[in-house]
Amino acid sequence: MVPDNLTACGRPGGAPAAAVGPVGLPRSAGVVCVLVGIAGLSCWLLQLDPLRRVEPHLPLMRPPAAACCLLVGVALLSLDRDEDRDRDSGYGWRLRRRGTLAAGAAGLAAGANLVLLGTEPGVSRRLFPEAAGIDSFPRLMTGTGAVGACLVAVALLTLGTRRRSVAQPFALVSLGTAFVGLLAALYDVRSVSSVPLRTIMSVPTAVFLAVASVGVLAVVPGGVLPRIAAGSGSGSLLARRLLPVAASLPLIGGLCSYGRSAGWYGASTEMALMVIASVSLLLASVWRASVAVEQADAAYRRAQEELRAAEASTAREFQRVLLPATLPRMPGIETVARYVPAGDDAVGGDWYDVLPLPRGGVGLVMGDVEGHSATAAVIMAQARNVLRAYAAEGHSPGDVLSNLNRFVSDHTDCLITCCYLHLDPAARVVTAVTAGHPAPIVLTDDGGRHLPVHTGLPLGVDAAERYEERTTVLEPRSRLVLYTDGLIDERSLITDPDELLAVATALDTGTAPDTGTAAAIADALVRRSPDQPSFPDDTAVLVACLDQRQPDDTPGTATRVLASAPAAAPAARRFVHDVLTGWGLTPLQDVAELLASELVTNAILHTGGEVRLTLAQPGPDTLRIGVHDDSDRPARIGSPRPDDIGGRGLTIVDALADGWWIDPSPAGGKTVWLELTGRS
Repeated sequence: MVPDNLTACGRPGGAPAAAVGPVGLPRSAGVVCVLVGIAGLSCWLLQLDPLRRVEPHLPLMRPPAAACCLLVGVALLSLDRDEDRDRDSGYGWRLRRRGTLAAGAAGLAAGANLVLLGTEPGVSRRLFPEAAGIDSFPRLMTGTGAVGACLVAVALLTLGTRRRSVAQPFALVSLGTAFVGLLAALYDVRSVSSVPLRTIMSVPTAVFLAVASVGVLAVVPGGVLPRIAAGSGSGSLLARRLLPVAASLPLIGGLCSYGRSAGWYGASTEMALMVIASVSLLLASVWRASVAVEQADAAYRRAQEELRAAEASTAREFQRVLLPATLPRMPGIETVARYVPAGDDAVGGDWYDVLPLPRGGVGLVMGDVEGHSATAAVIMAQARNVLRAYAAEGHSPGDVLSNLNRFVSDHTDCLITCCYLHLDPAARVVTAVTAGHPAPIVLTDDGGRHLPVHTGLPLGVDAAERYEERTTVLEPRSRLVLYTDGLIDERSLITDPDELLAVATALDTGTAPDTGTAAAIADALVRRSPDQPSFPDDTAVLVACLDQRQPDDTPGTATRVLASAPAAAPAARRFVHDVLTGWGLTPLQDVAELLASELVTNAILHTGGEVRLTLAQPGPDTLRIGVHDDSDRPARIGSPRPDDIGGRGLTIVDALADGWWIDPSPAGGKTVWLELTGRS
């Protein structure tokens, strides 16, 4: 991309404005060409040939070449922008109206010289018979000069088209032609490989072609010269250092040749001086260029390090702002979180959250976005906010992660692991769902264990993935520990979840120095002594402790909200199975799963909206199951025909339950209750 100082701003309609190369170079080249052209024409008109007095082999520029030089200089000057007049006219307004005429005239003059070159003496005598035999007659342009002028004219004309970059090859060939002609003139080359050269380009013509070619190259947008002039890389810097050396080599050779022709020394001395001067200049320039390149590389590395440090600082601050500054105080639970960045200050996507849920309970979240960059922090913020939105709408944990998975699959290219818990502190019931994330740890008075979970795919792998929930009844005064995989990295002190479980259990049971509260457990897990390595990955820990004053015989109640979908019945059976296992009511599991499934299915088929399933344990061997819906339609036992496949739900409930009844809700809707005892 060409920097802003090399190209003008585009016009309002979107067309690019006149391109400007390195500042002032096109105008300077135009001024030089105009001056050289005027000088050449003036010397011819006044019969002056000053170069012959200095060096016999340096003829004056011929009149056609001087005229082309003047016209090309006018064309280069016309490339200069006029903001007021170019604003609504687009690229090349002045070039097309002024420069095109001048460049076209120069091209026609040079082309005519190419045609007439072979008959130069005859044409000259016919056009200027009075000047026959006089050395100062108006000679035609040499062949090399005519070729170079044609190329420059074509390059200038091409700049007025939409394919502006085509001008660069013509200008480069013209520059090469000028360089060869300058070398031939300065070194007095009369033949190449025993082939005599019929004409030699004069020094002024070569200078004109070189300056004009450089001016054209400076205007070509994105060309070689703008990249060299404005580039910040080592290659551009080296080229800028070596270009003056290349330009000075012909001058060195000319000076050495002049000393030989003046009789100061012989041909061998001339060659030795030229080699010594050229090599010395080249070595000095290469040494200065290498020093400049090293300085530029060092400055570039420092700038890159400063940029990375600034980006990391910005990303860390961004992540710090996104993470919750304080956790909400919830009745019946104490929560503490800790976040530790990686040892190399790399920014990651770990996050945690504690959410008060609309239908009661607490949401505990722990997530980890892959990667270590500001992008990971931004995606973390998106995922955290989307999860909070779905949880606030009252979705079940499985639906929350399923919806978040679709969002991640559709809007990002990163993978995210996440663990989401729905905790009811009063009932000590937690429903967990994970997406490729390590299972939380449960610490109790009797030790510790991993929370039973069904680990699904990470978020973003498969948009159609459905996440299965597991419900667990916690012991009184249980402690939940959620963490990211930075805590069990293979380069860290703890290498696997089982080892972390042993460490956390030791901290909780008092066999380690730091024991007691949730804050003490969290601090001990993330603490590192000076002789221990820092975490290779960013790490987050969330500890949630149930109320320590809660009695052991608290009546059990577990609630689950189910969406109106076919998957509600299997989810209800899993929920009943997990809760009854925790309550120790395994003898009632089969009947309870069947009856809960029938009630949920009836509510979904005959009513609309979501369904709330409630399990209650009023006594040691008693279970109550309630299914609430928003419909006021009464539930009745049907009389299905033998060939009907439905309509027997309440009949089954009436036959297997110890009792069932309907409890209308004052706010609308109803709850169908049934009761089972250990004698069922």
